[in-house]
Amino acid sequence: MDNIKILWFTNTPSLAESRLNNKLLGGGWIMSLENAIIQYIKNVSIIVVFNGDKDDEFEINGSKYFSVKPLDTNIIKKNFFVKKYERKNDEYQLRKYLKIIDQVSPDIIHIHGSEKNYGLISKFVDIPVVMSIQGLLSVYHYKFFSGLNIVDYSKRKVPRRLLMQHQGYIRKADRELNMIRNINYVFGRTFWDRAITKLMNQKSKYYEINRVIRSHFYNLSWKGVRDNSKPIVLVTTIRDNVYKGFETVYSAANILKESNINFIWKIAGTSTNSFLIKLFNKEYSQVKDNVELLGSLNETDLAELLCESDIYVQASHIENSPNGLAEAMLIGMPCIATYVGGTGSYISQYRDGVLIQDGDPWIMAASVNELINNEELAFSLGRNAKISAKQRHNPEKVANDITNAYRDIIDDFKSNNDLF
Repeated sequence: MDNIKILWFTNTPSLAESRLNNKLLGGGWIMSLENAIIQYIKNVSIIVVFNGDKDDEFEINGSKYFSVKPLDTNIIKKNFFVKKYERKNDEYQLRKYLKIIDQVSPDIIHIHGSEKNYGLISKFVDIPVVMSIQGLLSVYHYKFFSGLNIVDYSKRKVPRRLLMQHQGYIRKADRELNMIRNINYVFGRTFWDRAITKLMNQKSKYYEINRVIRSHFYNLSWKGVRDNSKPIVLVTTIRDNVYKGFETVYSAANILKESNINFIWKIAGTSTNSFLIKLFNKEYSQVKDNVELLGSLNETDLAELLCESDIYVQASHIENSPNGLAEAMLIGMPCIATYVGGTGSYISQYRDGVLIQDGDPWIMAASVNELINNEELAFSLGRNAKISAKQRHNPEKVANDITNAYRDIIDDFKSNNDLF
């Protein structure tokens, strides 16, 4: 079988993290996918392009990496003329991307995510381009302020920082829509991303490609041994975005406390320094002793935390395929998740998890209470979650699926071009 050369555009340096001494703050699935392809697939070469703090080209273990620096500018001017800066930076980086493409001459280009400007290349290359969907800003910006009280919003209590972030989402959503309309091959994982990308581009061809999860989560299992003399331990993984459901967690914690349930709610991914936490702490000071903020945890520490906790809770107002939920299911935890975006593709109600309405702290607290009082159900959900997740995130299957998709796209692109 002929060797295929694949050029990745990614939001993280993937396996180059170690060389750059970066602290990985997301995108671990990209590194895991590259590892899986290297391990299971022959006759495939991956070259990775990412945004870094300098222009660089280097090799690690035979794989080539390109770091592309954004446009330099005075930070004050950047903030003041943000629209102009983003437009100029897109043009500046696009020229660099196209030079790399000419140098590499790949058989196919894979863009990981629609959030950055990588997809702009599709108009300028005669090479098949596929985009894998992470989230969709075109939808996310509608849910951005879901975690804020409408009264606070109307009284202009929304921090300027959040308003600027929201405006950034809207600008990037416009760019995202234009990119997806020009890219006819899509990788996704959920009914949600499949339906929306098809609406955005009726000509697009969709491939279901699941994610490879970080390796530690495959090797551990939920302990599931509860000491009734100790508090119930709930765990949630949340980055400090306003639509991630902090207010629902705090409200549910307050309801649990008023119901005389002994619990600790551990939140990984967010520290006490988060301005959102400071915002919510004022309103929910009565549960500050029940909510423990752990900050960013490495893969090992997070996996151990999940194993030793009782219930995983996802609180977001919008998600596509939440990695935190996938990791908890792979560990074999009983999981409660808001039924938003693509989470319904991960959980079948009361078979391998519990789906609830987002923004409803009462059903969140009630679902926690149900699993506390029904250990048989909790254990059943955890067992089935592990089975589902192991099938969905099987590294060898994912590596084979994506390689077959690459080859199909190359053939499809060639056959379509041969018609003209």
